[in-house]
Amino acid sequence: MDNHYVPNLTIGPAVATAIKPHCVRADGTKVPLDVHLMVALVDALATAFAKAGADIITFHPDASAHVDRTLKLIRSEGCQAGLVFNPATPLDVLEWLIDKVDGGIKVDNIRRVADAGADTFVAGSAIFGQPDYREVTAAMSRALADPLARAA
Repeated sequence: MDNHYVPNLTIGPAVATAIKPHCVRADGTKVPLDVHLMVALVDALATAFAKAGADIITFHPDASAHVDRTLKLIRSEGCQAGLVFNPATPLDVLEWLIDKVDGGIKVDNIRRVADAGADTFVAGSAIFGQPDYREVTAAMSRALADPLARAA
């Protein structure tokens, strides 16, 4: 948060750099550094956080002059990119971006995501990249219904 886009000021890229080495579980597996930008200067700070070690960078589309360019910029830095919407924000920006926005939920990970506490899922390419949408959504429903379904 930058004290401009929202009335708070929080950690910056320097703190992210300090946090990154500690983004590991006790067993040594890496935990992604997920940065949610609530800032007015999205592009400059997205680049700074990417260089600081962020793995995932999300931002509010109304804080970017060119949302598609900002998504490309974040991805060009080697990070996953995503959009965040306040409840009152119109979703019409998605008309131009829907082919670039994907929550990463697939049949083989939806159960683990649910077990981690999620109750809402965003699946883009997992569904729309398949010839039979109904079969994919049915497979996701089956995976959610079966608490033992934990595909690797």
